Amino acid sequence: MKRIATYIQLSLVLILITTTVFFVYLSTQIEENMVLQSNQITIDSMSSVNSNETRAVKKVYTVHSPILIESDDDLTVFPGSGTKDNPYVIENYSITDSTSHGIKISGTTKYILIRDCYLEGGGSSSFYGIYIYSVADGTITVFNNTINSYNVGIFLYCSNNNTFTFNSVICSNYGMSLHSSFNNTFTSNTITNSYYDGIFFSCSSNNSFISNTVVNSSNYGILFDVSNKNTFTSNIIINSYSYGIYLNESSKNEIFVKNFLIKNNLGGSSQACDYGTYNKFYSGTTGNYWYDWSGTGPYPIDGSANNFDPYPMHVDLDQDNMLDKWEENNGLNTTIDDSAEDPDSDGLTNLEEYQNSTDPLDSDTDDDSLNDGDEVTIYSTDPLDSDTDDDSLNDGDEVTIYSTDPLDSDTDDDGFSDFQEVTIYSTDPLDSDTDDDGLSDFQEVTLHSTDPLDSDTDDDGIPDSWEVEFLLNPLSNDTYVDKDKDSLTNLEEYQAGTDPNDPDTDDDGIPDGWELCNSLNPLLYDSSEDLDGDGLTNLEEYLAGTDPLDSDTDDDGLFDGWEIENGKNPLKKSIYLKPIEKICFSLILLISVILPLFFVYEHKIRLRIRENFSGIINMQTKLNEEFDKIFINTSSLLLFISSIEEIIKYLEKLKLFLKDYLFISSNKRKLRKIEREQLNKTYDQLDYFVNNTVLSKINYLVDLINFTNLQSFKKEMLTKLIEKWSDQEFKPIIASYKKLLSFLNYIISFKGDTFSTIKKLFPSFAHNWSEVFDFATKKVTIVKDILDEDNRTLSELTKIINDKKTNNKILDRLKKISLVYDKISLNKLSPLLDFEDIEIMKLWLYIYSKDVPNRIERDEVIFDLQFEGEFVSEDMTTAIDDLLKQFSEWERKGKGKKK
Repeated sequence: MKRIATYIQLSLVLILITTTVFFVYLSTQIEENMVLQSNQITIDSMSSVNSNETRAVKKVYTVHSPILIESDDDLTVFPGSGTKDNPYVIENYSITDSTSHGIKISGTTKYILIRDCYLEGGGSSSFYGIYIYSVADGTITVFNNTINSYNVGIFLYCSNNNTFTFNSVICSNYGMSLHSSFNNTFTSNTITNSYYDGIFFSCSSNNSFISNTVVNSSNYGILFDVSNKNTFTSNIIINSYSYGIYLNESSKNEIFVKNFLIKNNLGGSSQACDYGTYNKFYSGTTGNYWYDWSGTGPYPIDGSANNFDPYPMHVDLDQDNMLDKWEENNGLNTTIDDSAEDPDSDGLTNLEEYQNSTDPLDSDTDDDSLNDGDEVTIYSTDPLDSDTDDDSLNDGDEVTIYSTDPLDSDTDDDGFSDFQEVTIYSTDPLDSDTDDDGLSDFQEVTLHSTDPLDSDTDDDGIPDSWEVEFLLNPLSNDTYVDKDKDSLTNLEEYQAGTDPNDPDTDDDGIPDGWELCNSLNPLLYDSSEDLDGDGLTNLEEYLAGTDPLDSDTDDDGLFDGWEIENGKNPLKKSIYLKPIEKICFSLILLISVILPLFFVYEHKIRLRIRENFSGIINMQTKLNEEFDKIFINTSSLLLFISSIEEIIKYLEKLKLFLKDYLFISSNKRKLRKIEREQLNKTYDQLDYFVNNTVLSKINYLVDLINFTNLQSFKKEMLTKLIEKWSDQEFKPIIASYKKLLSFLNYIISFKGDTFSTIKKLFPSFAHNWSEVFDFATKKVTIVKDILDEDNRTLSELTKIINDKKTNNKILDRLKKISLVYDKISLNKLSPLLDFEDIEIMKLWLYIYSKDVPNRIERDEVIFDLQFEGEFVSEDMTTAIDDLLKQFSEWERKGKGKKK
């Protein structure tokens, strides 16, 4: 609670601080707005297009004193950085001062933009509105400014490459003046009511004037003095008292084209005067528009240059805005302004007739029953074409009879022309879907062959358009078909707004029919909603077959969701157990069923341990026998292949055996006495197997190489075997057995944390098993390869056996056989030897491979043979006695020692 109270206090403090900052900011903004409003004024700027019309434009400016820029430092007070992309901006200022220039710029190379300013000089005869002094890099742009009552509105002195656009100069002595300035551009500027000249050029060249207007100049519209190569295009010069254009003797190479000269030098012979040289009033084959051109021949220019416009263009002599030629062709008066007259009473004045190219003396030029005035002002049809939209219906008929659009051949945009609908299909040309079935008339006729006058062509209760949209047949009654198998007929799907081809229109996993049947919305994805609050979503209710609007479908007092979660049937009444009842029931179940099962399982494992024990002991005995066979009979190396396989089986058996012990130890169970004894015996057997059988036999293989009485090829083959089968490759087997010993020893001792230690030891042991398996597979392959390398042994042995003359004595015979008997299994020799020979060979090889002086007793030999599992017959016993005698004699004579 204390923590919550602290949070509340901190929140209140933050709210108080935020509110205080907001009110301080708000008061600051109000003060700034009041200061700004006090510095703003509204100026009414008047610009006169001609002497009879004025237009007032209201702008809001900020009052400012005259601006004088004489260095870059003076510009830092204005926004911008002075670059081409970010110039300094002087804008929206109102400067009124009769004692100074409005804006003067000099001594800078920065880029400057002057725009939307109002400058008034109070009729000054000494100062200039915008004065650009010695700015030669084209860095000044003057845009949309109004300059009033200065000696010169815009004055350029020694300034080049600057731009002036949409500026207005009124009531100044000179609208614009250029002195020693070059390559400047003036576009769409207006100069009105200049007391002297509208534009004055002095020693300035290569400037360009485009689409400017000079109106009501008291002297010249444009005056040139010692200037050349300036270009004037599409400018308008009106009502100059003297010449609209005047060029003195020092002006040359000026070019004028497409300029309008209207009512300049009234009463004179020409609106332009040229005393210079090489000036041109044309370009190519285009001249200028001359107010007073007679209409034939070139237009003459006054002055000593005897210049003229060879390609003059007519304007309008009577100023009625109708070309004189058109007036003559249509019987109108070219000497008076009759533009407002309407001699044919069609609602169009002569000027409007001229503008629409209609006959001013014919009220219906195209004879379509609509007069020209109505066509132009009301219907916007072509007064020169009786069928404006080319739909084969007369414009007058479309307007007065069919009420169709004479400008649109298909008024209702249904694909049929108005003419086709009226004359062929009898459909409504004003309604694209006459029968209101959702298909246009054109679609019904051309695509679906349905009746455009019947919304349900097949009368199945479903509109044609809906059937078409969902790929049903609008020409066949398919009301009761359920195409998508959602338990809704086509008619029901239409009424519900669902898709008859999709059993789940809203893709929420619930069929449309089921949703409608259970008052759900088949058009709304509501599978995750739980309307009845029973813990089941609508989708889960559908899958379970429960009622999505009833939390307990089977009315057994349990929520459907709870029943499903707890494995109950929500459609069948269930018995609910209280928590304490569940606990009691669980305890009874545990005591009566689960615990006995566990003890039975453990008992089975212990029985399996005992059963596996005997199997392991037998396998160890068999392995010992296999190893003894191999090393008793040094030639029977093939037997080692099967021995390796037996080792693998033995290890697998031992793995399962130890796994059962691991289960008991991991469950903290103690080994019983008999199990401990079995484990100890297994340990002893394995220890003996590792130390006495494996290691001794491996060392013995190495010793065989030193036998001097072996033939050379036998020694070579054994050497190769030892090289391939080195001590290093025996180490995985030895290591694996060592780990087994350690593992068994630890289980027997049960010291420390048995379970954790076994877990650490067992994976390592298993890893060594995999090495043993790899080793076994590898050695089997090597031994087989060696056995296949030399077949001489078998053939030589066959010769010796068959040589009865040289083998009268058994001892000599066996000696010879032993010399060549290399890597050959007795199974291979069986077809060549009789039973007695095989028995004697086994005995000889066994004795030969042992330490004879220590094993000369007959009983020991027989016991060893029996231990090895060999069959000892009576003949064999007799043979043993004979051999022992011979060996004893041989030993006494010193012949029985191994070399």
